[in-house]
Amino acid sequence: MVEERLKYVTARPSLANPKRWYWQRPGHALVRLHGTAAQRLAAVEALNARADGEAGALRRGTVAWVIAEYKESDDYKALKKGTLKYYNRFLDDLEALFGPLPFRTAMTRRVCVDFVRGYKKGMQRQSGAVLVNIFNVALYHQCADVNHAHKLKIKGGKRREQSFSEADIQAWLGHCDDLAMRLAFTILRYAVQRPNDSLLMTWAQYNGDTISLKQEKTGKLVEVPCHVELRAALDHAKKTAKSIYIVSDSYKKLSYGRFGVRFRRSANAAGLPKHQARDLRRTAAVRMAEAGATVIEIAAIAGWSIEYTTMILETYIPRNVEMARGAIAKWEQKKPKV
Repeated sequence: MVEERLKYVTARPSLANPKRWYWQRPGHALVRLHGTAAQRLAAVEALNARADGEAGALRRGTVAWVIAEYKESDDYKALKKGTLKYYNRFLDDLEALFGPLPFRTAMTRRVCVDFVRGYKKGMQRQSGAVLVNIFNVALYHQCADVNHAHKLKIKGGKRREQSFSEADIQAWLGHCDDLAMRLAFTILRYAVQRPNDSLLMTWAQYNGDTISLKQEKTGKLVEVPCHVELRAALDHAKKTAKSIYIVSDSYKKLSYGRFGVRFRRSANAAGLPKHQARDLRRTAAVRMAEAGATVIEIAAIAGWSIEYTTMILETYIPRNVEMARGAIAKWEQKKPKV
């Protein structure tokens, strides 16, 4: 009989009908097959096709379904290539661990903490941020009641706190004779931008007084007035420029990878193994604050939020007698109104 060779088809004979056929597939209701052999064959094919389609589709409310919804969101689609690389790793790991499980019951506070702790310290903040985004999607679709990924407070997940002292800066420059790298270092030191944005700067963005750019990570438009030292370095480099990019090796833009290798080489030679290029941005913000710049002024240059700029300054601005004397001097100069 044809039916005996069909998948999920079974016979349940009775006295009245010794060959009574049924379609029996795990997870689905039992279906009796009627009609001729050809009709039963067509019915089985239709039932299997529908079941296969349901198996291929994500079940609403599962972790995998929420992840798929997040990937369709504008926030996900706006992620830059570098950020997307890490986010997709976390999302793939999350789906592999909990994909078919109901989001509401699977994603507990304990699970979130364990998931984040499964990564090395440098990746814990990013994995936590991904979880927060996933939970926001789940909350919107009513697949969760609370964002368990909010404020996980993972030990060791704090922000980087390294910065350059003036002695560190001179030491690095003293061990670097690469003109392209020295120019890149000067831009990082005074333009207060991310390394990748600094390497992407073209001469068209510099008008002799300011540098205008759109930050790749945030999409923010910023206009940076050039420090006198930066302006001098740019004007000197422009005289012999051979590329549209400000920082370049001959005619080619200096790639982020080559830049990173060369920066690390000079840092190691200067005895600064823990210092990174991105630390110069934070250092510049502190120097501006020490010179009397306000939080809003610093945020306007760096493209940071007011809250993040405040956090940076609270961490790095020294509370010493020199700062205290400065406050008293300003107070003394302020004439009281009569």
